[in-house]
Amino acid sequence: MDIQNLFHHWTYRIFAPGALVREQYEAFRTVLAADTKAHDLMAELEEIVAHGRRMDMAATAELCRELSEAVERMVEGLTRIAPLENLSLREVFRKINFYLNLRLAPPEYPFSPPYTVFLHEPLANEQALTGGKAAQLADLVSRMGAPVPRGFVITTRAFYYFLEDNDLKERLLQGLRRLDLNSYAALEAVSRDIVQCIRAAPVPPEIQEAIEQCREALWSDEDASLQVSVRSSAVGEDGELSFAGQFSSVLDVSPDHILDAYREVISSKYTPSALFYRVHHGLFDLDLPMAVLVQEMIAGRTSGVLYTRDPGGRDDGTMTVHAVIGAGEFLVSGTSNAALYILGRDPEPRILARPSNHEELLNDAQLNELADWGVRIETARTGPQDIEWCQSGDGRLHLLQARPLVTSPPPDPRDEVSNGLAPGYEVLLQGCECASPGLGAGPVFVLERDADLASVPDGAVLVSRYGRPHYAALLGHLAGLVTERGSRAGHLASIAREFRLPFLVRAEEATTLLQPGRMVTVDARMGRVLAGDVAPHGMPSSSPGQDDFDRSPFMRSMRQVMTQISPLRMLDPDAPEFQPESCRSLHDLIRYIHEQAVRAMFSLSTSKGRIGRGSKKILSSLPIQLYLLDVGGAVPPDCEAASELPAERLCSRPLAAIWQGLNDPGLSWSGPQHFDWGDFSSIVDGGGLLSPDAPSLASYAVASGEYCNVNIRFGYHFTVVEALCGELAQVNYCNFRFTGGGGRAEGKALRLLFLQGVLEGLGFLVSCKGDLLDARLKDVECAEMHPRLVALGRLLGVTRLMDMRLHDMTQISALVADFLAERPLDIAPKA
Repeated sequence: MDIQNLFHHWTYRIFAPGALVREQYEAFRTVLAADTKAHDLMAELEEIVAHGRRMDMAATAELCRELSEAVERMVEGLTRIAPLENLSLREVFRKINFYLNLRLAPPEYPFSPPYTVFLHEPLANEQALTGGKAAQLADLVSRMGAPVPRGFVITTRAFYYFLEDNDLKERLLQGLRRLDLNSYAALEAVSRDIVQCIRAAPVPPEIQEAIEQCREALWSDEDASLQVSVRSSAVGEDGELSFAGQFSSVLDVSPDHILDAYREVISSKYTPSALFYRVHHGLFDLDLPMAVLVQEMIAGRTSGVLYTRDPGGRDDGTMTVHAVIGAGEFLVSGTSNAALYILGRDPEPRILARPSNHEELLNDAQLNELADWGVRIETARTGPQDIEWCQSGDGRLHLLQARPLVTSPPPDPRDEVSNGLAPGYEVLLQGCECASPGLGAGPVFVLERDADLASVPDGAVLVSRYGRPHYAALLGHLAGLVTERGSRAGHLASIAREFRLPFLVRAEEATTLLQPGRMVTVDARMGRVLAGDVAPHGMPSSSPGQDDFDRSPFMRSMRQVMTQISPLRMLDPDAPEFQPESCRSLHDLIRYIHEQAVRAMFSLSTSKGRIGRGSKKILSSLPIQLYLLDVGGAVPPDCEAASELPAERLCSRPLAAIWQGLNDPGLSWSGPQHFDWGDFSSIVDGGGLLSPDAPSLASYAVASGEYCNVNIRFGYHFTVVEALCGELAQVNYCNFRFTGGGGRAEGKALRLLFLQGVLEGLGFLVSCKGDLLDARLKDVECAEMHPRLVALGRLLGVTRLMDMRLHDMTQISALVADFLAERPLDIAPKA
């Protein structure tokens, strides 16, 4: 934090502590809101990778940007709450964010000349410059002297320059961020916006000049009737992925209209089907620039396609020729039926079958010439080929396109297993929420207490009420995880996805319905638990075609990006290395900031700082002096100006619940007066007078409508309760701290055991050090939090003098059970 902000913090602390608390609370709310946003965004990014969700990289980059902004808001919030302890936090965030942006940054794309290349030039063989289709044809010309129509290529560098000169890159990104492959209407809307932008943009003069030079060099002496074809040649086209029919070809173009046709072809890169195809295969937009092939138009008498192998995957030694009268576009667009010729290929091509219901389109010599070119090209390229051809009016053969033939693999018998599961299985739980997908089988281990974590066997399905972050230490040893509470946005869900461990949350009554030791299968993607081990062994872990997507540029890049986001190393907040400098990911920062923000707010009361100025005294019949500092929504509007507030008018949801418990009719408030003897001694030593209503002996609360931080003092000991009880379960929590006590050491120890038993019964995670007890509860719905807060109020009333009345270890279990059952407690003073 800079010097000005640090001075601002200290000025508030010294001269206006109430204002400082309000500012800290507002910063705390900022942290909580940003924490919720960050977890949601991180969960979405992790789900994209875990589920292989198909998205454009522009959309995921935008999610990453929003995540970085949310974490930055958390950083700023914590530095406002506790500036001295977090001086290095901003720099740590900047470093992590720098490496994240480095992973997301696209490469620099070249947009300098050449903007055109002749098809017969050596440069035309470079696919990065001329695209897949043109490079394949240039290879046929240079290596084999194949009969390919004359032409030139408007290069990929021209495409990049077109975008740069017209400032279109940001417009493209804006559209691609909105892509939704599950909605054709959304695809269409994005496509329409992008295509309109491209078609309305002028072709830069440098590209126009290069096109004109090529045109004059090739066709200056031709008659005015010359026409050309203008066809797509994107990088990646006609390669391992064909992009067949995804881009436009414009035929019968007069040389004067090449520019219009050029814009039409490059804009076809963004048609709905082309967008879907590219994103579905996990390819990046600007890694597939569009070159454009301009060739002399051949008026085909007969046109068609030659497959040098059977596309169905059968190796039967045949080739097939599909032919139509006129242009081949009628064939490849599916608007014309074709005549089919089947040719044998070993040892020499021979005609095995002719079309029965078509006139003779090709004679034997023409078929043999075509077959000969097919064999030569296949041999040179060491793989089956898909070749488009046409025959001009003078009978000459022209090759228009040659690309690898996509053949179907043989069926995998494992694909025949319905839903990946054998029929007849018994469903034990269903309708659960998938936090991490997968299929895993193992014996059930029901975790009732954290003390039993060490007893969880390898390969078990862990079943628990809550999914706590520190369970992460077990994930590498589990077959599955099922919790009654939790969220896919929780810390544990994030780590489970990293481990690819099947994890179900919101599994109602799982700890009751799933019997310890029973073999079960967690079918996380379907949100269910099945009896027995019914997962087919050897089944692929991903759906058909998913493995290819997992190896796609998108998934490879996303996995690299997630190394800066997901890994969580900051697991133990009490460890010495739980410091900003130890954070290596945004997840680490989120975990650290949330923990430190909660601790800082918790310390408002435990520091024994005075926040009485501007506070209200709570009026009630209980012998408790409580002063409330309202930071928004804790008191009704008509009481805001008053110095006192009746307890029944409290509007703070958590504080009102605690007070309800303190006011339980079953509690007895008779007994000795409660004094803070530390404060009493200091006042007496200072020569002051002590009043029973002195604020120095009172309890304090900082509260809003959904939050409270309250210090309840009962003379010999004090208790701090901090709770957030709002609409979002993933940010709700309750912290409880108990310390002090005046009685016998044995009595104090027994009281701590009683407190521990009750709090664990209420679902808290409890730790004890000496006479200090800390308990935490997280990720609980407000409706579930309320009765626990009421129980805490009752607990405070029950335990205020319990250390003086407990005398036997055998009392504890019965007392815990009675308290949780809301029965009267037998803790009368020992005679």
